[in-house]
Amino acid sequence: MTTPATDTTPPAPAGEYCAVVLTRLADGVVGNAAEFVDGHEVEPLHQLRIGTRKLRAALAFFAPLFHGDERLERAQGRLRRIALPFGQLRDLDVFLEHLDDGDAPVRPEDAEALRVHLVRRRRRLAGGVDEVVRSRKWRQTVDRIRADAAEGSWRSAPGAAVEARTFVAEQLDLWWWALLALSVDLAELPTGPRHRVRIEAKKLRYVTEVTADLFADREEERATFTAGLKEIQDELGELNDLMVAVSIVEDAGFEPLILEDPVDHTAKALAARAELIARGPYWSHASS
Repeated sequence: MTTPATDTTPPAPAGEYCAVVLTRLADGVVGNAAEFVDGHEVEPLHQLRIGTRKLRAALAFFAPLFHGDERLERAQGRLRRIALPFGQLRDLDVFLEHLDDGDAPVRPEDAEALRVHLVRRRRRLAGGVDEVVRSRKWRQTVDRIRADAAEGSWRSAPGAAVEARTFVAEQLDLWWWALLALSVDLAELPTGPRHRVRIEAKKLRYVTEVTADLFADREEERATFTAGLKEIQDELGELNDLMVAVSIVEDAGFEPLILEDPVDHTAKALAARAELIARGPYWSHASS
C-alpha cells in the first residue's frame, strides 16, 4: 500500500477527518435541498443530486472505519434508495436541454408534442422530489449520518486513529486499481459493465475532490488527475445519455430517431485512462 509523503499540515486522525468530511457534505445536501424546494429549478436539483452522490461516495470510501457501527454501514444504501427520484428528474432535465438544442433523438414533427408531455411529467417528478426532501425519512437519514459521524461508536475503534492522509492514500490506491481492473477491456465491454466503469470513475473523482485538502501540496497534480477521471466519466456518459434519451422518447409513446454520433467516446475514454496511468496517482508521488 502507498505510504504518502510527509505533509506540512498537522496530521489528523482518520476518524476525526472522516467526521468533518461527512458533516460538511451532509450540511451541503441540506442546503441543496432547501434551494431546490424554493423553486424546483434545474440547477439546484443538479447540485442536490451531486451533493447526495458525493455524500454516498464518501460513506463508501470511509466504510472500512465503520466496523461495528451498523447505522453508518447501512447509510449509503439507505441514502441511495431515498434519492432515486433525484436521478429520474435529472435525466429528464438533461433530455429537455438536448431537446431545446435540437440534439434529442426525436423526429422534428414530434418535438413540440413531446416537449409538452415532458414538461408536465417534470412537474410531477419535481413534486415527488419535493416530497422526498420534506419527508421525515429524508431528514432523519441525513441527521443520523451527521450524528453518527460525530459521535458513533466507530470513533473509538483503533482504525479511526490512523493518520488521515495515510488512510486516504491507501483507500485511493484500492479504488484506483479497482477502476483499472474494471476498465481494462473497455472497448469490448457491453453496456452494463461499461456503465459500471463510468460510475466507479465518478465515485473516485468525487473522493479526490472531497479529500483534496489532505494533498494541498499536490494540488496541481490532484486537479489534473481529477480532470482525467471527469473526462472518462463524461465520454462514457455521452453513451449512457443517448440510451436514456431513447428510453425517454419511447416511454412517452413516440418513435425515437437514431442519431449518428461521429465521436468515438469509448476511444476518448481509453485515451484519458492511458494518460492517467502515465501520470501516476498524485497521492503516491514524493513531495517536491
